Parts: sequence; C-alpha cells; structure tokens
Amino acid sequence: MAGKVRPFGFTVDDLAGSSFSVRGRYRFRVAIHTFTWRADLLQHYLDLNTGGTPHSAEEIERVRKLRDCALDQKQK
Repeated sequence: MAGKVRPFGFTVDDLAGSSFSVRGRYRFRVAIHTFTWRADLLQHYLDLNTGGTPHSAEEIERVRKLRDCALDQKQK
C-alpha cells in the first residue's frame, strides 16, 4: 500500500512510535473478488454483514430485496 492508505486520516508512518502504532503487530490481507452475477455480490455482502456486524435491520432487508431481484434476473 506504500503508505497511501489513510484510515481516519493517518498513515502507518504517522502513528509510528505512538501507542497506536501497528507496525509489526498485525498482518493485513486484501481479497479481491470478481463476481459475474449481481446476486452473488449481494449474497457476499449479506454473508459478511449479518454475522454480528452492526448493520441496521433495514439495510440488511434492503440488500436482501436487491439480491432477490438480482437472482430473478440471473435465472432468466
């Protein structure tokens, strides 16, 4: 990431030496997914965000409806 990721406005280098320094303590992995079907993408979202992640019930229901519509289109 070459120091370009700035969560909360800071880079890893900005936090070096502070109590918030993460250098050497954590590993970071990035997964890149390619989805052919929108329904598969929406199912992936639901799988990630319905197991204790704090998303509102309304948001989860909204994405479920989007996924169901996408599944209908996929099956046509």
